[in-house]
Amino acid sequence: MPTLSQGPRLNARTTHRIHRGVKQVALVASANGLQFQGRDLSSEAVISAVLIEFLKLSHDEQKQFLEYSLKELENELSDVAKKTSKTV
Repeated sequence: MPTLSQGPRLNARTTHRIHRGVKQVALVASANGLQFQGRDLSSEAVISAVLIEFLKLSHDEQKQFLEYSLKELENELSDVAKKTSKTV
């Protein structure tokens, strides 16, 4: 069976909070016995599983989801930029 490391790759930059959050989801799920292909859950598997569910949404639901989520991401990036400029 192919693995995620053999498939196409989506390169997506993110924030530290999102990165830590996804890693934490994978760690907790693995600690609770959830596995993917017989191994502990990886961040890649978590993200791919979430994207599978997102792609099942109708276009209107995807748009509604993205309108909210993109605003959240913009706000988070703005907060990161403000904190960075204060420390420089």
